[in-house]
Amino acid sequence: MKGIQKPKANRFEMVVRRWWAIDKKMMAVFFLALAIRLGLFVAIAPWKDNVWQERIAFSDAGGYHQIAINLLEHRVYSVYPLSSSGVPIAHRDPILRTPLYPFFVAGIYAISGYRVYMVLLLQIMIGALSCLIIYKIGTLLFDKKVGLLAGCLLAVDFVSLLYANMLMTETMFTFLFLVSIYFVVRFLKRSSIKYLVWGGLLMGLATLCRPVSLYFPVFLVVFFIFSSFVKGTPPVSRITNGLVFVLIFLLTLSPWLIRNYKMSGFPHISSMGRTLLVENAVFLEQARSGRSFKEIQGEFSKELENLVKGKNLSEIEEVRIAQQLGLEKIMKHPVLYARVHLAGTLPTLVEPGSSELWRLLGREPRGVHILSRFLTGGLQGVIVAVRSSKSFSQICYIVGTMIFLVVIYLGLIVGLIELLLKRKYSVVILLLAILGYFLLAVGPLGNMRYRVPIMPYTMLLAAYGFTTNFCTKKLVGSRR
Repeated sequence: MKGIQKPKANRFEMVVRRWWAIDKKMMAVFFLALAIRLGLFVAIAPWKDNVWQERIAFSDAGGYHQIAINLLEHRVYSVYPLSSSGVPIAHRDPILRTPLYPFFVAGIYAISGYRVYMVLLLQIMIGALSCLIIYKIGTLLFDKKVGLLAGCLLAVDFVSLLYANMLMTETMFTFLFLVSIYFVVRFLKRSSIKYLVWGGLLMGLATLCRPVSLYFPVFLVVFFIFSSFVKGTPPVSRITNGLVFVLIFLLTLSPWLIRNYKMSGFPHISSMGRTLLVENAVFLEQARSGRSFKEIQGEFSKELENLVKGKNLSEIEEVRIAQQLGLEKIMKHPVLYARVHLAGTLPTLVEPGSSELWRLLGREPRGVHILSRFLTGGLQGVIVAVRSSKSFSQICYIVGTMIFLVVIYLGLIVGLIELLLKRKYSVVILLLAILGYFLLAVGPLGNMRYRVPIMPYTMLLAAYGFTTNFCTKKLVGSRR
């Protein structure tokens, strides 16, 4: 006699089973991050007509918004306002910004109309997904406990949730770069070449979002060579792996580079190159002479204007002249510039972002440029400036965020020490390469927005530090 056959599960039951099989902790991290970011979104109320102009359209946000409008209305990629015929009013080459984020914004505008809040809602989803990805990376490198804590820490990171609610590239760039690193970690675990292909593709997309990661693949090639010595594998195979990653990376960039070469004669990734003169060299001169930032910046801008006046140069050509002039000024005082460059990591690591938050909430922002104050008055100058310019509520916010950052950085230090003691050198090198690369790339332009891409890896190291035997024993001992 045949056994009684069980009835087939209906579609609803299959959906329930699949949902039940999902990692609940991973989903808890995602929804925690989503809820916190949506909470700030509601507080900002970006769907109101006046919020865009009064609170969101500052820094680079207006440029991305303008490019998206130009793409939809004129099919022209330009950051400058266009005439009725679709010609840039400023008569500049439309190369200024890398294309991925403006096309992302334009795609959403094409579906929803020029509603900035729809872009922010999708960014909030992307920011929450970043917390999920760092959970996966933490689980691969360490265990689920570390991954869960890292995801939760990133979910409550104020700088990450702040920029998820701004029309800026940070959230998308951080996500794309993070997914690329996830595939690199998967490759290290399974040595499947498909993970390098996906990693190179995602790294290329991240660079098309923000060009700051342009040279990071070089660091990865060095890392692959180092890991071959640690694991005792032939270095030739690791070099080959690194070259595969770089090849896919360059292929991803190639359409944009070819387009720029045809338009300007130079295969530039971006024409954002004046910062070497009008910011890096200005900080150097400020440290050397003690003059105000605006005074020096105006002087250097005038010098550049005199050099290019009447030459009918393209924007790329002007950028190259600005870079050369800035480099000449920096090379006159290389030791002092090295100090100024490294000093830029201070505001990047500790700036709380109270001015940006207050602006988004519709309150009067009272900002203090920490590096400028530090260069002219030292730590005492920073403290005096903060006390004299901030409201009581801002000071409370600053104190809270500073305590949070101190705890995180202490956990990071403990995590690094524990990894070194356990001789997990490959993990240390990979994570420190990411942190060091972005901090050095910032230079004297220190700002908390440049902290966004490094926070997932900072939280990962801190989570590992908090879950080590050293920290758990100290916690148990204090309770006794």
